[in-house]
Amino acid sequence: MPEFAPYKALNDALVPREAELLSDKDGIRVFRVPHLGSTAVLKLFDDPRHFREIEEYRLLQEIGVPTLRVYEYFTSALLMQDLASSPDLRLASEADLNDPETLKALASWYLALHQNGADAARDPARKWYSEHALIQRETLTWIARETQTTEWPIWERLHGHWPEIQAFEAGLKHTLTYNDFWWVNLAVGRDKPAALVFDYNFLGRGLATADLRNVLAGLPEAGKAVFTAAYGPVDPREALVDDLFSPLVSLSIGLRRKERPGWLDEVWEAVQNGSLEKALEPLLRKMEEEDAPL
Repeated sequence: MPEFAPYKALNDALVPREAELLSDKDGIRVFRVPHLGSTAVLKLFDDPRHFREIEEYRLLQEIGVPTLRVYEYFTSALLMQDLASSPDLRLASEADLNDPETLKALASWYLALHQNGADAARDPARKWYSEHALIQRETLTWIARETQTTEWPIWERLHGHWPEIQAFEAGLKHTLTYNDFWWVNLAVGRDKPAALVFDYNFLGRGLATADLRNVLAGLPEAGKAVFTAAYGPVDPREALVDDLFSPLVSLSIGLRRKERPGWLDEVWEAVQNGSLEKALEPLLRKMEEEDAPL
């Protein structure tokens, strides 16, 4: 695209003749290139909107969250570990999600992200992606209009309580969240238990419970209990908030896509069956217990 031209030209100079193109999508190109007798991955960000991932690799390493090794940082590119030739890590397969030791290692990675990421999430200089910030009063109106349910009483109730709900959510502990778990972005140990996720396009600020829900949605049933036990307890207030925000976030994202994703039908069916009402009542009770204004 023309607007990418200056950065594409800059990045083209980094690509050696022997490079193998692995992917080219949405202004991000990925090559496998020779490196010190082996291979590395050269990730080129032709679209400056994706430059943030370069700094996110730096940040995660600084706060002690494991990432793929980065050999060199460029203005609009990263030269990094190639899982195809790495002696210690490999790209995961879907079958790895059934391995208890891998799931425990994955839980440790998320625990490190959530425990170590709170300070960065509070940094006012960083404009983090936030799923909960997507849901404002006007968003509720838009969802009701898009789904042709403006007459539903739940929208009026949500409108009436939304400032207080937002204040309650803001008072919980926010931290860095990955937000986009899928096993294709998972690296696991070759010879010993290890796991980390990579590709930080949706790294942002949020509640740990919301991030854990995202992971659990991508795990087989048998693996969910293993992961949950390894991660440990979470603030139950976060779960109450996430039960309400989660379907609203899904509707806000899904309804805006040109092609409606398959998972949107499941979310919408739950909403039709009263998931918003079921989530709102216990949250309001908890807010009242904690003397939050209603």
